Amino acid sequence: MLDKIIERKKEEIKSLNILIEKGTNTHLFRDALQAGGLSVIAEIKRKSPSAGEINEIVDPVRLAKEYVAGGASAISVLTDRVGFGGSLQDLKRVAAAVDVPVLRKDFVIDIKQIAEAKKAGASAILLIVAVLGKKTQAFINACEDIGLDALVEVHDEAELEIALEAGAEIIGVNSRNLKTFEVNLSIAKKLARNIPEGIIKVAESGIKSPRMAQEMSQALYDGVLVGQALVEAKDRMAFLREMKCPQVKICGVSDLETASFALKAGADYIGLVFHPASPRFVSVEVAKEIAQEAKGRAVAVFVDQTGEEMAEICRTCGIGIAQLHGDMARSEHGKLSKEIVRFFVARKCPENLEQGRDFMMYDTPTPGKGVTFDWKSLAPTRDFPFIVAGGLNVSNVHEAMEILHPHIVDISSGVERDGKKDPEMIQAFIQKVKS
Repeated sequence: MLDKIIERKKEEIKSLNILIEKGTNTHLFRDALQAGGLSVIAEIKRKSPSAGEINEIVDPVRLAKEYVAGGASAISVLTDRVGFGGSLQDLKRVAAAVDVPVLRKDFVIDIKQIAEAKKAGASAILLIVAVLGKKTQAFINACEDIGLDALVEVHDEAELEIALEAGAEIIGVNSRNLKTFEVNLSIAKKLARNIPEGIIKVAESGIKSPRMAQEMSQALYDGVLVGQALVEAKDRMAFLREMKCPQVKICGVSDLETASFALKAGADYIGLVFHPASPRFVSVEVAKEIAQEAKGRAVAVFVDQTGEEMAEICRTCGIGIAQLHGDMARSEHGKLSKEIVRFFVARKCPENLEQGRDFMMYDTPTPGKGVTFDWKSLAPTRDFPFIVAGGLNVSNVHEAMEILHPHIVDISSGVERDGKKDPEMIQAFIQKVKS
């Protein structure tokens, strides 16, 4: 399929006559992807070879403005006419109408197409390693000379190596096989681990829900490119906002009624404390009921407990996520490996936790006491996804989000009244985070 597209593209550009001039690259696209949190590149997409007709999109400018209102960091405009129903005119109109950078997405095989994109108002252009091969470096250099950022697309480790050797600063991992057009998101998760720190990472293709976007964020992607799911969404602005928001964990839940309410209100995780000294301690019997209700979103919270004890609790309750506090619990991590599919690791993280760790958790020295961080002094490592806890409440969570851009926010005492979880406070907090 890709070979047919490239042959068609060769015919299309035969008549392209444009002066190639040097230009200034203000790096608007690059900066938008580094603004913090998960950036969303929202795509204007009418159809595709794999999905067929998606949406008529009579007015691409109106759609682009809707994307921007929802918080899109950049707009992607498909300009391939035959395969995707796009046009260069779409790009010109959108670029002139919005105040976020615009990416030209097409099958680029000639430097004249880069000059054409710059003249039409684009801030960036897609370069596909599967198309350009060893010419990738020359095209990246041409983008810099003409004044555009290059989103360099790869599909496998061999292409990633070419992109890195070519000096790509923004790499997009496309989980769609361009020969068969099948999508497999595990490709993006795997390749993310091989992209060096300092290079901006964008996950492309197959992202159909906010939760999948957050999975890419957890895999350390700086941004996601979303087309079909956005175009088809009934409420595009809400869809965009949900993709960009951190997930919420309500911790210290000790009864089924509160857990059910929190889940319905939009909580992503329910924390169950198995530390006997905690006032929020929950019995195994109750925890088992909550875990069944949470359907894979229950988190077992342990403090200095043995591996055997933690494993038995998780096995009995059917919990697949463990949150580890204290030196003993962390050192006993290996004995949990068969029971647990995800780990939240609080504060210190010894080397033997590297395998299997999903999140680092930043909490105050006295968890559950409502003590608040000085957000500006907290400098979380961004080598892997992280959770922020410690004194969060409805009044300060936005400040924490804006400064730190966490993947998950964790709250316990901040949604309690007289020592008990308060439904109104839970709902208000979740709404604040997701707004």
